[in-house]
Amino acid sequence: DKASLILKLPAQADQLWQDIGTKVRAQIKKADSFDLTFKTGKQELLDDFYKVFAINMRDLGTPVYAKSFFANLLREPALNTRLALVYRHGKPVSCGFLLSYHGTQEIPWASTLREANAFNANMFLYWNILKQAIDSGHAFFDFGRSSKDAGTFKFKQQWGAHPHGLYWHY
Repeated sequence: DKASLILKLPAQADQLWQDIGTKVRAQIKKADSFDLTFKTGKQELLDDFYKVFAINMRDLGTPVYAKSFFANLLREPALNTRLALVYRHGKPVSCGFLLSYHGTQEIPWASTLREANAFNANMFLYWNILKQAIDSGHAFFDFGRSSKDAGTFKFKQQWGAHPHGLYWHY
């Protein structure tokens, strides 16, 4: 029932731009008209990340990890972690937590405020994350797990990601 969606990254972001197709490109271009900015960092962005993440989790009815959990991951020298944020008029509206290892970048946690959906902030976030992953030499991008045929599954597939089944044995 669950799959991890993984995208083999091209050598250049221009190639990904061509690969994603006109519908996805149009959604990214639409975001450009809303004065969105993109930043990556570590501890200095944690408050903004957590604000967006906690609000979104509350809206979904999902318990949220403590901010200290993310702070500890960001401080761990053995992990290659980053935060990615999208701002509109200086206010954080979309975010992702990134882990990198063995040529793969993964986004285990991402959130966008409901009101930012009208600005395509999520598309803007993912496009900028994918560009940076390519520019930093990653070979793969792991969008994380989703239930097959769920909305998140389809969102990840539109970027060209392919499902890899996940199995649990009880």
